[in-house]
Amino acid sequence: MRLKHLFLLLLAFSSFGCRVPLFPTHIRMEKCDLVPSERLFNTNQFAPKPSDGELVVIRDVGYEGAGFYLPVKIDSVRFADMRVWEKATASLAPGIHKITYEEPAMLFSVGKRPYDSLEIEVTPGSRSIIRIDLGRKYPPIRQSQD
Repeated sequence: MRLKHLFLLLLAFSSFGCRVPLFPTHIRMEKCDLVPSERLFNTNQFAPKPSDGELVVIRDVGYEGAGFYLPVKIDSVRFADMRVWEKATASLAPGIHKITYEEPAMLFSVGKRPYDSLEIEVTPGSRSIIRIDLGRKYPPIRQSQD
C-alpha cells in the first residue's frame, strides 16, 4: 500500500516538473544578489550620468526557466544575463525605453520563445523597477513599486 502511494506521489510530482514553485517566487529588492560583472554588458552605455534616471531590473523565480540565464536588453542593446533573484541597475537618459527579454531554450523546448517587452518612461532623477517573473498569470515583465 505504501509503495502505491509513493509511486502516485512521484508520478504526480514528475508530471509537473519545474512548473511547481517549491518556495516563494517574489523577493524583496534589498535581498536580491547583484548580477556579477561578467554577466553585465555594455557597462559604459549604462553607467551613471548626472541627468539620467535609474532602472533596476529584478528577476523573480517564476515557474519556468529558473535554472537558466535570462538575457535582458534595453533598447535592443544587451544589458545582462540574469539568474533568479538577481538584480541589475542601469542609468538611462530621459525618455521612453524598451526593456526586453528572450526566454532561454529549455531542455524539452524547441528553441527560444519570442521576446516579451515593456516600455517605460524615464525622467531625470527617477527610479523605475522592473520585475521579470516567467510563467505567472500576470504579465511576466512589469513595473513594480519594490
